[in-house]
Amino acid sequence: MTAIGLAVLAAFGFGSASVFARSAMQGLSLLPAVWLSLVVSFALSAVLAAVFAFDDIGKLSVAAFIWVVALAVIQNFGGRSQNYMAVNIIGASRASLFFATQAPFGALLAMVFLGESITVPIIVGTFAVAIGLLAASGESLLEGWRTERKHLLGYLLALSAGAAYRGTNIVFKKAAEHLDSPLVITALSLLVGMVLLLPFTARAVSVNPVSVAGNWGSMRSVVMAGLGAGVGVNALYFALQRADVVIVGPIVASNPLITLLMAHIFISRLEQVTPRLVAGTVLAVVGVALVALSGEL
Repeated sequence: MTAIGLAVLAAFGFGSASVFARSAMQGLSLLPAVWLSLVVSFALSAVLAAVFAFDDIGKLSVAAFIWVVALAVIQNFGGRSQNYMAVNIIGASRASLFFATQAPFGALLAMVFLGESITVPIIVGTFAVAIGLLAASGESLLEGWRTERKHLLGYLLALSAGAAYRGTNIVFKKAAEHLDSPLVITALSLLVGMVLLLPFTARAVSVNPVSVAGNWGSMRSVVMAGLGAGVGVNALYFALQRADVVIVGPIVASNPLITLLMAHIFISRLEQVTPRLVAGTVLAVVGVALVALSGEL
């Protein structure tokens, strides 16, 4: 029950982070927004680690640190950076929908490369995801193909970010085998991500300096995005410590529903949440749940 509650909290964290990231990038360019959100996520995680898991820091081994670095690369270069790029191009609502396709990809890859058998939930769930994506974004995809090819890049980035986020679950499990402390793993992975992204961010700022004056709205949004992501990743890793990926994954993958709700409340002027988008998202989330839970059925 605790793992389910943590997974729900993670879904709320990730769902809200996308919405606030979209708002933040109205006044901040991509890399500064990503890096500043990382700083906020790290600050939250570092405080939690210092208060509740300070003794675990001394238990860090070389093997654990290697997995933490791998987690940082996948989580921040493959996940958060591509997430923000996709959100900036196609919006938080549609991007979050494509992030949720990670479960079908995981199931299909396991079937192809690991020889796992196909099941009825996998077939039904995969079709549900495909139909949901087409229902929610088919018109936008066709329009992007005819006029604005940049939108297609946004969809590809969202798919790639979803795959990266799926990979972080596995890498965290490996890191936890060497260091059983989600708070320390999270804080260190965010710190490594900050360090790795800093040169790229500094170069971007040197070309296009970030003006804080007049950007207070964007700064508040990036702080909220960082807090949402920080809560999400800490809750996710605690949930994964207590339950299998196939149980936690479907619940966390429901975060597009949170994104739709919060986009309607906070950024309706930036994104139009249509009945078609809502229906497609609900259908895709149902498909995700069927695929991810196929191992339990």
